[in-house]
Amino acid sequence: MDFPQATAAASRFEFLAESASTNAALRVLSADADAWPHLSVIVTDDQTAGRGRLDRSWDAPAGTALAVSVLLRRLPSHPEATGWIPLVAGLAMADAVTVQLA
Repeated sequence: MDFPQATAAASRFEFLAESASTNAALRVLSADADAWPHLSVIVTDDQTAGRGRLDRSWDAPAGTALAVSVLLRRLPSHPEATGWIPLVAGLAMADAVTVQLA
């Protein structure tokens, strides 16, 4: 898969053919802060052991969805502002998919 706009916007962008969990993978890889800077992204279209809210498990069989994790090393200075991050990320993803499909 080719993601030219995402590659241009992300500090580092990696597409994985398969991942148990993009969040778990990014958590491990991000220990190397130089190699994985703020706004690094991991994407897969085949996630086999994802974890959602309340630790619920889910999977995304190949070709049915995109699983995306974005590394945020810098957070807003006001803790209450962090609650907006998932909403803004979801809107950005919706816009990105709409642009790609248009």
